[in-house]
Formats: sequence, C-alpha cells, structure tokens
Amino acid sequence: ILVAEYKNRIEHTLTESDESTEKWIQSHTSRNQDIAETIASILTAIRENFNYQGYVFGERAQVPNLPSDIIDNGYGDCKDLSLLLHKSLESMGIRSHLALVNQHVAIDSSMPSVDQFNHMIVYCPNIEGSSRCLDPTDS
Repeated sequence: ILVAEYKNRIEHTLTESDESTEKWIQSHTSRNQDIAETIASILTAIRENFNYQGYVFGERAQVPNLPSDIIDNGYGDCKDLSLLLHKSLESMGIRSHLALVNQHVAIDSSMPSVDQFNHMIVYCPNIEGSSRCLDPTDS
C-alpha cells in the first residue's frame, strides 16, 4: 500500500512529457552508443549541467519537480536528478526504476513509512547481464 500511495503522489512527475524535456534528453544521448556508454553520457550530462541541492522539508522533501522545471531551474535534489536520469534512460529504451533508500540506517520494516528514506537513486535491473544502482548526485 505504501508504495502505491507514494507512486500516486509522484505520478504527475513520471508521466509529464514536454518538448523541452525531450529536447534536452535527445541532445545528451546518442543511439550510436552501447548501453554502458549511453548511461555514462547521461550521468555525465546531468552531473555537469545541474547543481545538486537537497530539500529536507515539506512536500518537496518527498516529491520531485516536473522534469521541465528541473531543466529550466538548472538544479535539483536527488529525486529531481534521479527522475531526469530515469526519464532519459526510459527514452533510450533502457529499463529503470526510481528507488528510495536510506544512506545511514537500516529500514525498520515493522514501521513502514516514506519518512524512513532519505535519498533516491535509479535501479536498472538488467544492464549487460547485471543489475546496477545509479546515483546522479554522486560526483
């Protein structure tokens, strides 16, 4: 239930498709690269073109901005940059999922809450035969 509720809260950010987002993605990806090169070029583009700024209060602590707003702003938190990475990979036909994690302590499964998570990354279940976790905020 918790996962479904969270997905409903962020659904609008997952489904937004606009010209500026598509243009940014197309200008930073190439269909002539293999999967590993494509992922590396997208990660590099995000890390070089966007400033990482964390949000820890209110709704923005859990809900990412729209991809078009992230591109217009030139900055974002882990959710924003992970969403942009996810949308970029998706446009290239690379399967990925947004993943909430806690960087400091183990999750207490007896008390399910989105508040236990403090970071978002991107999980790719099958990249050249293995799973990978990608963090666009990692420098």
